[in-house]
Amino acid sequence: MMKKTTSLLVLAALLVSTVTGCGGGGAASSAAGNAQDGTQSTSAGSAAADDKSENVNIHIFGSFWPAEQNELTLYLLEQMEKENNVTIELEVPPQSSYTESLQMMLAGGDYPDVVNFSDHTDKMFTQGVDTGLFVPITEEIQNAPNLLAHTYDVTWEAVKTKQDEDIYMIPRTTVVRNDGYVLRQDWLDNLGITLPKDLVVTQEEFFDIMKQFTENDPDGNGKNDTYGLVPSPSSDGYLYPISVGAFDCYGWQESDGEYAYMDPSYEIGNENYKAALQYSADLWTSGYILPDWPILKSGDDGQRLYSGEVGCNVVFGGHVALRETEAKKLNPDAEMTYLAGISNSEGELLGSSNGAGIWGGWAVTNVCENKQRAVDLFDWLLSDEGWRIINYGEEGLTYTMEGDTPVVIADAYKELKNNSWGQIFVRRCDDPTFFLDLSLPQEELDATSEWIQTSMDTVIFSKDMGFRPAIADDAAFIEAENKRKEVMTKIIMGELPVDEYDNALTDWYAKGGQTYVEQMNEYIASKE
Repeated sequence: MMKKTTSLLVLAALLVSTVTGCGGGGAASSAAGNAQDGTQSTSAGSAAADDKSENVNIHIFGSFWPAEQNELTLYLLEQMEKENNVTIELEVPPQSSYTESLQMMLAGGDYPDVVNFSDHTDKMFTQGVDTGLFVPITEEIQNAPNLLAHTYDVTWEAVKTKQDEDIYMIPRTTVVRNDGYVLRQDWLDNLGITLPKDLVVTQEEFFDIMKQFTENDPDGNGKNDTYGLVPSPSSDGYLYPISVGAFDCYGWQESDGEYAYMDPSYEIGNENYKAALQYSADLWTSGYILPDWPILKSGDDGQRLYSGEVGCNVVFGGHVALRETEAKKLNPDAEMTYLAGISNSEGELLGSSNGAGIWGGWAVTNVCENKQRAVDLFDWLLSDEGWRIINYGEEGLTYTMEGDTPVVIADAYKELKNNSWGQIFVRRCDDPTFFLDLSLPQEELDATSEWIQTSMDTVIFSKDMGFRPAIADDAAFIEAENKRKEVMTKIIMGELPVDEYDNALTDWYAKGGQTYVEQMNEYIASKE
């Protein structure tokens, strides 16, 4: 057993590439330089009472990509060290084996100061909290003004892992959005279709566009070889209804039914959710959805859009330009535009969030000798100074200043910024510029910014905050949940009538669903 354990630890060491700042004690290469002469930092976002006169080592274990550090990544690390008077020791396993490397590190017992998790509900993280490996940082967060200013309130609730008042993760927030669709603008032009100025269509209008994209030869090649829509593939192989917000379904919300809180997808007899299922079924049975949807893998939907098989796909507004660039590689005449979404019966555009505006984050271990300095490092990244580097890079390398306005140097920006590690560390919840290609022409940049703002303004937070009730790991419940999804998929594919969904939910409640709803209600009530 000892030989096997030793072999695992050696393998873990081989899997990781360790990059250590000067003075870190014999690492292969320097991530960045130390603060000069150990003088006290005056960086934005530091707690006034925190003494940074002494340089400290911060050992970070994280998932970063691409694996290679470019000039901009090195500059960011250098500034992180300089402005916070720390020496950063980075341990960066290959992304493809990050989970395995993380498991071996945690089993080995040689812990870093800070560990990255891609999900705040990751079992390795929650178990580490329970065992005391990951410690509360509640007091330290109160001295982190930038983290407090640029993180959703619900995100802080989500990282109170023990359901008390203690915070156990530096959250990596992300902009919560109600994403819309990317459409082939050249197809719209060929068919004489003009979108409304607010880029919002009714259920009937969306259905008609998908019909025309499928039946009216939108690419003008004289062949019947196009489809209206390719929804995003699911990770579990089941099909889900599209645009449920158009049917007033917004995840977990207050309810006047049997339970105080309810998700319409779990409510027997909920006519709104069944209408959403029927709408997707009508699109499918009419032939307006790509037939390969059930077998698509992640990324396949984009490829079908680029190739010209379909004219519509779910998209984040900030990625429309990227979709057009990729499509033009195959068809130089391809043009894309944005559709904000489908309105509900009241003419409103609304959609629910997924989770709590969090994309994992950073846990502090019990070996960290200075928790405040570790938290301050991430807080500085969200200061105006740190955020400018994340978004624009290094002055003179990827941007120049025109008065008070940073202007990107297009070629250097495209080469370096989008392949640097900045936004992998942290993000501001209220500023989506990290998503944008800031080298776009101003007109396109303005339009894209407006699209993103619309998606932010029309989102409704689901009250579950990504919480996973304990019953979700029960074998009988998992079987019942898969059966519910199977029935839902068959309804969308036209193999079952929509009323069969109520029967599936009845079975689901009998095999653990009732406990699931009760546990979720208990959790939500504790956060209200």
